[in-house]
Amino acid sequence: MTSVLVVYDGWANLRVLGAIAVILGAVVAIVIGHIFAASLAAYAAVRRRSTKHELLMIARRESRFLLVCAPQIVL
Repeated sequence: MTSVLVVYDGWANLRVLGAIAVILGAVVAIVIGHIFAASLAAYAAVRRRSTKHELLMIARRESRFLLVCAPQIVL
């Protein structure tokens, strides 16, 4: 994650909220990918569509990856 953010060229033109938005945008994309992959794995395991409750459980479990952005935001 950090190496992806290092390559971004527009850091000099951003204010604090803009920098946080760039960091959060990348991490939210990662979380969405994890939720998608976990829901596909659940579908393959039970051979049916997940219920709303099961999807919310998957989203809660995968949202822990949002903590990845904390060190970058602090820096």
